[in-house]
Amino acid sequence: MKNKQDNHDVHWEKIGPGGGGAIFIPTFAYNSAENFLLRCDMTGTYLTRDGGASYQQINFAGGVSSFAFDPIDSSNIYIGSAFLNRSVDGGKTWDMIFPPKEDIVREIYFGDHADDSGKTWARETLQEPISFIYTNKETLKDDVYIFTASSVYVFNKSSLIITRKNLPEIMSPAFSFTGGMEANSDKVLLYALHHDPNEDILGEFGHSEVWTSEDLGDSWKRILHPAITNDIAGIKPSYSMISCSEFDASNAYLICNRYEEKTKNKGMIYWYGAIKTGDSGTNWEWVWKGGGGSGQYAVKDGIGVANLEDAWAEEAFGGEYIRLMDVGIAPADGNIATQKQRYWR
Repeated sequence: MKNKQDNHDVHWEKIGPGGGGAIFIPTFAYNSAENFLLRCDMTGTYLTRDGGASYQQINFAGGVSSFAFDPIDSSNIYIGSAFLNRSVDGGKTWDMIFPPKEDIVREIYFGDHADDSGKTWARETLQEPISFIYTNKETLKDDVYIFTASSVYVFNKSSLIITRKNLPEIMSPAFSFTGGMEANSDKVLLYALHHDPNEDILGEFGHSEVWTSEDLGDSWKRILHPAITNDIAGIKPSYSMISCSEFDASNAYLICNRYEEKTKNKGMIYWYGAIKTGDSGTNWEWVWKGGGGSGQYAVKDGIGVANLEDAWAEEAFGGEYIRLMDVGIAPADGNIATQKQRYWR
């Protein structure tokens, strides 16, 4: 997707590939937005170097959980699966770097579904599961920020000391974090999501709030833009994730899985898609909006996404229900993004 903020010309184009019913973790390289990785829910990993015109399939037993490109040399790629794997030739060949091969006693398969380059490791244990890790080579070159549902832990790489900042009680537990620096600035922006515990939370569907911090998590404020809070309907939307550009963090995307609107007959219709800010959360607008129907699976009573260029999926699955579930943003340009869809038959 390329979003031209000057005239709000937002255009999406389907670039593939398909893979089962879902595609996850779209991750851009630092040197070019034409170079990115993603995975499907049937364990396959796909690498493109030409903006999606062609893909190389990479397979690891059991699928993968994370991707990372070396910020300096994008021919160095890391993939987290049951092991940590590294390629030094742009994805042509791969080596397992952790745990060491000599430490593996046996492998069991079931189901279908720094300077040392990862040679040495030390374990640090926290009290909570980790949701997000952030650092940068400018303002945080000595620190790593580790986010959990209720806290931000700061790990100092020199002293190896971990300090803890508690999230405000009113926004805890938080369940999605993202962070980056503003373009041409050392200022770090952090974003987080929280479900209102006073409302029903049904699995991944809650009544969400969006929070932001401009002081590395020392303080947080809730974003109260009327599009984000859905003031017109008086019902908080349900957001599943938030993500911003690493070096252009004024641009952030909210993935919405339920946005309710009232109709003239006092009924409700439901929208889904992506809402974007280009100014650090001051203003927000829909950049992908579909639905407008009952929100029920297999009931095609909504409308498709108007700004999507698509060969076949919209015709086959449009209306209700093509839902976004993940987003990847180019590190240097927050107006370039890839989004993952799920098609419901």
